[in-house]
Amino acid sequence: MTTVASVGWRAGDSGSAIEYANGMWQVDYNIIAGIHNSRKGDRVRLCLTEIPKGCPPGDKRGRTYEATNLRTHASWRAINSEHSCGGA
Repeated sequence: MTTVASVGWRAGDSGSAIEYANGMWQVDYNIIAGIHNSRKGDRVRLCLTEIPKGCPPGDKRGRTYEATNLRTHASWRAINSEHSCGGA
């Protein structure tokens, strides 16, 4: 469980990006309505759903999380960085 710290665009005016109060991020090249309909302070449940293979120890890029905004009840899946560490 965490809360929304900020909502924005992945790069300029494309895609989606969301930052959480616990320091986590999610980004996507596509516009995700659930992200853009979220507001600062909304409570969100984050669940890790996928870890890329082939990452060096300690490299947590590219992990997929499912998020559910508890105010809007919208859910979405996105990765925690713009690039994955996975090689396989």
